[in-house]
Amino acid sequence: ANDGTHGKELWISDGTESGTSMVKNIYSGTQDVSPRELTECSGMLCFSSYVPETGYELWTSEGMESGTTIVKDIYPGSGGSWPTYLTESDGKLYFKADDGSQGIELYALSFCGDGIVQPYEQCEHAGDCDVDYYCEECSCLSVDVDADGILGVDSV
Repeated sequence: ANDGTHGKELWISDGTESGTSMVKNIYSGTQDVSPRELTECSGMLCFSSYVPETGYELWTSEGMESGTTIVKDIYPGSGGSWPTYLTESDGKLYFKADDGSQGIELYALSFCGDGIVQPYEQCEHAGDCDVDYYCEECSCLSVDVDADGILGVDSV
């Protein structure tokens, strides 16, 4: 939401005016941070957000200012990794991002303390999975990463 003072920031609401407030002013001033791809995973809100120093990167929030932080500057500098297709499966958050050197790849974020990992296991049912969506049949996430084909990962 945009209150006219802070730009587009992350807000929380219980549906009433008095129960609606900004979670955190991620970037001070009127610069829009434009949170997008809002996805719940393991009790956390995961989203892509913009600040000039990092560009669009992955953020998490517990719904309070102190619990709203950038996960990692995956594409170092202001270029941004542009995390997209945020999808929760078995307590992990899967998403596509560009690290600036390997191109767009599939990432998985675990909330068990092991941080961001990059799984590369090929899904045996990749041809049966809808691109960019979770496949119930084989418990995999299939993502179209480039013109060479589909990269999948088994859920763990």
